[in-house]
Amino acid sequence: MDVRETGPAEGFGHVGHPLLHARVRDPRSGREGELMAVVEECVGTVAGTPRHARTAYVRDATGVEFTAAPDTLVRL
Repeated sequence: MDVRETGPAEGFGHVGHPLLHARVRDPRSGREGELMAVVEECVGTVAGTPRHARTAYVRDATGVEFTAAPDTLVRL
């Protein structure tokens, strides 16, 4: 069994990101907020090889979270 998580802070597929807990903008949607988490999930298997996708969770000023591509976020 392949386990990628290394401890409680890494649970649920959370991965590190240099902008974690920073104020960011998603250029695709124009929305802004605090980067709360980046999660890596298996989205399927192609020819026996698992494929993963990373999703950023950003909390806006009203407390509502939205998702974005973590590699496109810009620090404010």
